Amino acid sequence: VVIFGHMHDRLQGGGQRSMVCRGADGRLYVNGARVPRWRTAPSGCGVERLFTMVDLEQSSGGWAAARVEQVWALPDGRVTEREPLWSVDDEVEQIRQSRSQDKREQNVA
Repeated sequence: VVIFGHMHDRLQGGGQRSMVCRGADGRLYVNGARVPRWRTAPSGCGVERLFTMVDLEQSSGGWAAARVEQVWALPDGRVTEREPLWSVDDEVEQIRQSRSQDKREQNVA
């Protein structure tokens, strides 16, 4: 996993930047930058801060990323909102669907 935070999620010309992608080298690249980085808590008391969290799971080959999400948290650590960005389960499902589509297209041809 490579985590960086140089580019913002919103593009100047409009649209959203992909915050997580898998490189040709097999590494997972996570852009942790997002604006705003803080906001007033819904209660109106204090602020929440934005964090990018990467959950790791141990496998036979060592540790690997399982999930990436951005969370808004209060100073006491309570999470008030979660936004899933990526999961290995979703990636596996996308690969499975892509392969099924390829097979259907081969059968048509």
